[in-house]
Amino acid sequence: MPRSILPCLFSFILVTGTSLWIVTASSRLSATFDEPVYLKSGLDCWAHKTHKPLMRLGTMPMPVDVATLPLHMWFWWTSTTPDWEQDFSWMLTVARTVALVFWWNLLAQCFRLGNQVAGPWCGFWVLATVALEPNLMGHAALATTDIAVTGCMIATMVEYLRFQQAPCRLQWWKTAIWWGLALFAKASALVFVPILILSTELPGLYALWRAGGQAFWPAVRTKCKLWVGMGATAMGLVFLMVGTDFERERTFVEWAHSLGAGTFGGTMSWLAEHLRIFTNAGEGFAQQIKHNMRGHPGYLLGVGQPKAVWYHFPVLLLIKLPTWILLLVPVILWRHRLRPWLPGLIACALLLAFSVNCRVQIGVRLVFPLVVMLMVLLGMAMHDWWRFSSRRTWAPALATLLVFGWAGLTMAKQFPDGIRYINDFWPQGTDPQNLVSDSNYDWGQGLLELRETIPGGPTENAPLWVAYWGADPRVNQPPCRRFVPAEQGITNQEDLQVWLRGKTVAMSATLLNGPPLPTEYELLRQFFKMHTPECSTRCFMVYSFAEK
Repeated sequence: MPRSILPCLFSFILVTGTSLWIVTASSRLSATFDEPVYLKSGLDCWAHKTHKPLMRLGTMPMPVDVATLPLHMWFWWTSTTPDWEQDFSWMLTVARTVALVFWWNLLAQCFRLGNQVAGPWCGFWVLATVALEPNLMGHAALATTDIAVTGCMIATMVEYLRFQQAPCRLQWWKTAIWWGLALFAKASALVFVPILILSTELPGLYALWRAGGQAFWPAVRTKCKLWVGMGATAMGLVFLMVGTDFERERTFVEWAHSLGAGTFGGTMSWLAEHLRIFTNAGEGFAQQIKHNMRGHPGYLLGVGQPKAVWYHFPVLLLIKLPTWILLLVPVILWRHRLRPWLPGLIACALLLAFSVNCRVQIGVRLVFPLVVMLMVLLGMAMHDWWRFSSRRTWAPALATLLVFGWAGLTMAKQFPDGIRYINDFWPQGTDPQNLVSDSNYDWGQGLLELRETIPGGPTENAPLWVAYWGADPRVNQPPCRRFVPAEQGITNQEDLQVWLRGKTVAMSATLLNGPPLPTEYELLRQFFKMHTPECSTRCFMVYSFAEK
């Protein structure tokens, strides 16, 4: 029997088990904040053969295109148009099921990475630690972009490592193509892919520098040319895949015309009228870069932050990383002290350093490449523990039981929404949202549970009013109705108190405990925090103001 059969078989079993968890969990979750936008924009893009709606959002289209392609094919085949209210539930189910291919790709690339470093059993251990990470599994149940781009980034790193070992034109193109797919999946690849590639080269460059010879600077120049060539090719592929409508850019035209008469103004006006290259991938990158420069309010340890803070992601990782990986840190240190895999260690250090400068702090999903690389280091450590402990098998066997047993119990306990996971070193009471919020805890995914457990029997005439961040149309299906202060004419606390008489309201965790809010929602937060909820679900607090 080939040596790779057993690790491949165990990997297949593990991938199948996690896929079943993901499919079952996704059917229990309402749409997160981003998913309705992705569904609507994706169908619009397919119908009109343009990526303009997604480029306007700063969303790279590959995950959205893949998730919505079967839906587009169905509506094209049946010559119908989507009914957003009636069809949303099954459309979301289809999109999430199709998005499983990105989870499979991530796990396959992690297996390839481990196999590249130390053989198939190392590949299995790397795959296992990544597959059992609750935050990754939680996001794999959603039709979003974070799992897709992470898998493409790891694939780029794998292909680059193979290119280092056997440089050839084919391997060069494989690396460039995966790099392009990572950029096609999410704009964050602009930063993360170069970090991963740089981490694979730094050990060799450092050795040349320590040698003190004349080969260091020529090697640096050669590597820079290589990176520029690959990166430019990847960027060209992205622009090709995103395509263009060959239209004028309205804002460019308005700006050019505002320059007035004159040589410069006339030249720019002519250029704006005739430069018909829009929409293109550059718009998506520009929108995302602008969003990152503006930043985003954050929330951590019960404190809302109007601006980004440098310690957000380091602290968040201590809250969100699985308990078992933190307990097995000594194993990681032991392995990488004796047999360090420098590219992985350097990648973790660079990614962690970069996270300190991230100004958009809305979820651990934004640093998934760092989470995956940490899991890769743990998988390699577990592999070495088994490999070099032939006389004392009880230690690695105990560690294996700890990893698989604890991880299995964690996912059973966390079902169905793994994105709410908080490790056991933090309070596990009724209000863990006092630690984290937004897509770390309540991303709008708890609406279905709320509809199943609403108290007091609300009816269409006396509905359950729901205040939350999201766009799932089922929020307005009886007996629920969305609560938007502006639509009810609420501008102050007196208006709110009058309107609430006799009503039942469900407040989402992010509205009660989360980043700073617009004025009208900040009014809700302050008012409801002074009252005791009648009951609660995973993501909602329910308040009753029935007259007694």
